[in-house]
Amino acid sequence: MLFSSSSRVFLAVLAALAWSDAGVAQGGKGSAKPKIVKAKIGKEARTALAAAGRLSRVRQGSSVVERQKILEKAQAAFAKVARKFASQDAVVGEAAFRRGQLLGRLGRINEALAAFRRAGDKAKAGFGTRARLEAGHVQRREKLYPDALESYRLAATAGGAYGNRARLWIGKTLINLGRVPDARREWQALGTDRTMDAYLRIQAFDDLAMSYVKEKKIGAAKRVIADAEDALSSETAGEDKRARVLRKKLGRMRARKSIAKAAERALESRRR
Repeated sequence: MLFSSSSRVFLAVLAALAWSDAGVAQGGKGSAKPKIVKAKIGKEARTALAAAGRLSRVRQGSSVVERQKILEKAQAAFAKVARKFASQDAVVGEAAFRRGQLLGRLGRINEALAAFRRAGDKAKAGFGTRARLEAGHVQRREKLYPDALESYRLAATAGGAYGNRARLWIGKTLINLGRVPDARREWQALGTDRTMDAYLRIQAFDDLAMSYVKEKKIGAAKRVIADAEDALSSETAGEDKRARVLRKKLGRMRARKSIAKAAERALESRRR
């Protein structure tokens, strides 16, 4: 099917609106934002990366065409930085990652994935791990579940904040593949791992509980919630700010809300 120039621009903008750092960020409310472990980069390269980044800023109220031109110019600038500092893996890795994000916003998915792969190959940690996580999110949105699983596993092996977050998404992707028991084992392992971030552990328990809610196994879901409270008891004890926030997050687990709604529906059904 052929598209007019204006139609292609419109489709690109729709892709840009659908694209988000969700992927990276997709950790949910209240979760601590992972920090990039930045490799040592020289002043000249850092200045070049920053200059390319400034080109990606889209002013509020920009037209569709203006937005596309800005993103195209910025992705080309990051490609130029990668070529100029080709001998410096850390620079190439960061430039490729940033370029992948922009290509995604432009709706050029295959090119975005290629850029993320390059970032993963060049920057083994930091932006490399984040690139693999981002690639997994893109592949999962495109329903390329086996590929997404591979990307998430690669990210998880690197560890660190983004690598640890990838473990959560391994479980989600296993669900997409119909491998529910494997997904549950993944979430159980993450939730009970005391070396992991507490917010991430709560998310893992919540996803685990929701997997039972969706099968209407309310008793099993309630046991998972009880396990979560027990596993995080030391983290939620006390009245310091972090403990209070974690208790609130435990109390706001999606599974609790779903269980409550299921109970309401059951009660209404009996009254009829």
